[in-house]
Parts: sequence; structure tokens; C-alpha cells
Amino acid sequence: MIEDLYLETFLTDIIYGEVKNAYRSMQKLKKYAEKRKNRNKRYEGYGKLADCIIDVMENRISMKEFKKRVMDLSEKYPEIFLKDREETGNSMKVAYSIIHKVEYAINRYDIEYPKYNMQRCDDL
Repeated sequence: MIEDLYLETFLTDIIYGEVKNAYRSMQKLKKYAEKRKNRNKRYEGYGKLADCIIDVMENRISMKEFKKRVMDLSEKYPEIFLKDREETGNSMKVAYSIIHKVEYAINRYDIEYPKYNMQRCDDL
């Protein structure tokens, strides 16, 4: 449950340009999942997703590599992408949604954590 909250908080914060909060959410998710990875395969997936998002935010991997890794995770750990969306029956749709939101925010706010430009698109 809390892992879904961290992911949803990240997705909301990243869209609205709250990059520091979004980054902290992924760090918390990674730490939370790391402590519980032996309990359930799902936590291992959340940890890998958090690592992937942190890597792309810090510009350690390209957007192309990020997309590939998220799609691979959606196949290997579909339960983390379905969360409250069981009615869609398709983890790939949720994975594409996450990819789109992250890509949008990285392009819009010129994110290379910890540096980013909140005024890139003259929002403020």
C-alpha cells in the first residue's frame, strides 16, 4: 500500500515540477522496497522501478534505455503496474503512462537531478 502511495506521489510531483519532492519519493520507495524485497517479489520490482527512475532523473541512463527498462519491468513484475488499475488488465498501458509522465517532466523542466530549470517553459 505505501509503495503505491510513494509512486503516485512521485507521478503527481514530477508533473507539477516538484522535482525535489518527486526525487525524495523515489528514494523512499527504494528504501522501503529494499527492506521488504525478501517478503514478496513485488517489492523487488518496486525497488528496480525506483532505481530506473532515479537513474534517468540523474541522467545516468538515456530516455531510450529508461523506456526499455520500464517495459521489461512491466513484463516481469506486472503486479506493480496494475496497482488499483486491475480493470484495465494491461500492465503495459500503465507502464506507458509512467514513461510518458517522466519523459514529459524531464523535457519540460530540463531535469538532470540535482540541477533542473523550473522556468524552462516560462511557467513562472
